[in-house]
Amino acid sequence: MLKKISFVTIIFLISVILIIPVFAAVYTDFDSYTSFTAGGNPVFNIGEAVDDYWIGEWDGGTVLEASRAAIETGKGWNGTAALAVWEEVEKANQGLYLFLTPTNKIAKDYTGTKYLRVWMDLTDVAFRKANFGVTDSNYNLFTTDEENSTVENWPFYYLPEGGTEWQTYYHGGDGCFGDAQDSDVYGFKGFFASRFRIL
Repeated sequence: MLKKISFVTIIFLISVILIIPVFAAVYTDFDSYTSFTAGGNPVFNIGEAVDDYWIGEWDGGTVLEASRAAIETGKGWNGTAALAVWEEVEKANQGLYLFLTPTNKIAKDYTGTKYLRVWMDLTDVAFRKANFGVTDSNYNLFTTDEENSTVENWPFYYLPEGGTEWQTYYHGGDGCFGDAQDSDVYGFKGFFASRFRIL
């Protein structure tokens, strides 16, 4: 699970940008949100109505009462807003989904996009296992966790804050990164990128 606990809560900050070529398609920057409301999770609970986000059990549609998420100003890339995610008490495996809605006006067309790029501050946080993913318009989930093939086939990339060179790391045999996948990211702060093919 997570290595360091600070003030009973564990927080990591995320700025989500879906991008390639650079600044070709931005999913969200959190400064643009006019609302941040929890809703349903049709990925696991067919027919539930979505809102801006859902947080709960990573491999099911159960809400975890200890899970929390909030937009934090000035904590993201280059002083932008970021998403803080933490647990109040338990250390359960949790998933976070961000959804496109007419209210948050997140763009819907990512045709030709090759990478999911996410800025994260893991200065005091590490994972046993974690992964990123996307859903299609029918809420079918696609993540690296679904692919357990040869590690060399599943790189992810890291650009440290202030750096100019992307570094290559590899998802482990369970399609994730983190302590249990021989790719410890404790202390990392910068952009992470994983390749996706969006048709």
